Amino acid sequence: MDKYSRFQKEQLFYVALVLAALGWLIFLRQYLAAGVFLLLLIGVFLLLNRVHIFQRGEWDKFINDSVKKLKSSVVDAAVKAPFPLVAFTKDGTINWYNQTFRDLVAGEEGMPREIEEVLAVDPEKIWKSEAPEYIPLKGRVYQPTLIKYTAAQDEFEEDLLFLQLTDVTEVKIAEDRKVVLMLAEVDNLSEVLNSAPEDRRPFITAAIEKLLVDWVMSLKGTMKRYTNSKSILIAPYEVFRNQIKAKFPILDQIKAIELGNSIEPTLSIGVSFDNGDVMLDAQAAEQAKELALGRGGDQVVIKQEDKLTFFGGNSREVEKKSRVRSRVIAHALRDLMNESEHIYIMGHANPDMDSLGAAIGIHAIARSLGKNANILLDDPYRNVADLVRRVKEEPSYQNVFMPSKDLSGTLGPSDLLIVVDVHSLGYVLNAALAAENVRKVVIDHHRRAQDAITGATLNYIETYASSTAELVTELIQYIVEKPKLLKVEADALLSGIMVDTKNFYYKTGSRTFEAASFLRKSGANTLDIRELFSYDKELYLLKAAIIKAGEIEKGIAIAVCPSGIKDPLIAAQAADEFLNLKGITTSFVLVQDGADVVVSARSNGDTNVQVIMEQLGGGGHMTMSGARVKDADVDEVKARIKEILKTTVMEEDEDESDLIAGRQERR
Repeated sequence: MDKYSRFQKEQLFYVALVLAALGWLIFLRQYLAAGVFLLLLIGVFLLLNRVHIFQRGEWDKFINDSVKKLKSSVVDAAVKAPFPLVAFTKDGTINWYNQTFRDLVAGEEGMPREIEEVLAVDPEKIWKSEAPEYIPLKGRVYQPTLIKYTAAQDEFEEDLLFLQLTDVTEVKIAEDRKVVLMLAEVDNLSEVLNSAPEDRRPFITAAIEKLLVDWVMSLKGTMKRYTNSKSILIAPYEVFRNQIKAKFPILDQIKAIELGNSIEPTLSIGVSFDNGDVMLDAQAAEQAKELALGRGGDQVVIKQEDKLTFFGGNSREVEKKSRVRSRVIAHALRDLMNESEHIYIMGHANPDMDSLGAAIGIHAIARSLGKNANILLDDPYRNVADLVRRVKEEPSYQNVFMPSKDLSGTLGPSDLLIVVDVHSLGYVLNAALAAENVRKVVIDHHRRAQDAITGATLNYIETYASSTAELVTELIQYIVEKPKLLKVEADALLSGIMVDTKNFYYKTGSRTFEAASFLRKSGANTLDIRELFSYDKELYLLKAAIIKAGEIEKGIAIAVCPSGIKDPLIAAQAADEFLNLKGITTSFVLVQDGADVVVSARSNGDTNVQVIMEQLGGGGHMTMSGARVKDADVDEVKARIKEILKTTVMEEDEDESDLIAGRQERR
């Protein structure tokens, strides 16, 4: 379009050059020559103007003809459409519009030439499909629809963008009047209060309540506290949606409360709206809050029909000192096992030491109670092949392992299925078996996933725990009086703890070491366990090749396995090794596994890799997560991870800076 404008920047250079020549002739007093030269220039300009007018006419004819090349019925419908429709080029020049658009925007001076003169939009962003959700115009609200079209004829070619505006003013008003239901819980209030001197505790409680009251007042809503740590909040969507855009700064504001407490208070909020009626909204809000708590707290979960949206979740889990819940779960599990004729134990696909160790621990409980139990194990299980071999050498474990396919459809009402180290249907060993309507128990330490196993008789998901093996070790001590584990059982449980804590480096608490101490007393041998983790020179060199290929920026390493490495286990081990390098806080290792890409993500706690992996369809917990991206290549997934990091890590850095600034102001 620019080439048919009246003046262009490069043409101004030639005009200046001609004027300079004319001025030079006058300076030399060559008046006759200057006059002739001026007449010739006038003639040339008149000729060029006629050519320009002709070309402009041809261009306008080309645009109109291009539009008319569409079916005449379509063109006629577009021209007479009751909704505004306009076409413009990449530089924002309006080339075509229908009568409705003209009636809407035309002023006394006629139609504007540029789209920016009419709508509060950036043409460049719209061409990148970054149109705003709503466009205000003449006191109404419109929703844009974009259609790109390339017109070409002879020497003319132009890209046009058709913008359709749908009037949604009434819909928008109704949407803004929606009521948002929120259930909020200070998820670690007892731990926070216990960490502070007794005379400071009332001030902490008052500061938390004041912050919540101020927040809900800013939302033009109302709040009712029904326990010390739980509240119900109601606010209009018109104001609440700004919190979605801001990503709920209340989560960081509550953590900034420092009144003698050594533990930061954290907030979990379940939000719901648009679920049909108030009762469904209340149920959805409760489910959303439970999901937030199950994922470690310190986050907001919005449940809108079947859609779930997550915000926050960047705090490390705080170990629970009380063992009351462990004892209650242990007694309930013992009763269920005693009532069962047969017990089946299942972990996740491609099991690790924690999954198998926890399964062996549950089998040890069943053996002590005199119950028949089997551990379900399917290929591949090369991660734990050495441990399986050792366990099978024990007389008590002859014929204990069985493939899960042999069990499908055969579970009866007197059988019990215990799922360990996984609660997601997407990662469990046999999803069909886990989805059956049978008695089930779920024991896990991962943050709660969206596709959690439903219908469990007993759920024991504790995200504070270092591993599922730690949880099972505690259960053994409460279920079995004077428990006596086989050496191989103690080795299996301790190896599970060691794998998930990276030899007690990460996510370890006092209860972790107490569980490890019990297992050592039960005969676990760390030298024998070390042999389970040993590897040969070839494997070491493969991991070194992956690390060499890694890209490191701002403490984050991203590596793609060389084409000769196809084993996800090696990728996971390389991701662990990255964290041993100085300055590395987070690592992502990608490997092509057939048509899929497997991603192993690790963190020292500075970055929540679970949130990042969830955006790729995976999950895990804060410091160790993974994902399997179907039908993709490593370059594509690598680019997606980098894009996610740009938003996630940058926002976390900005939030942390704001939080520090807020603390300094209070001081």
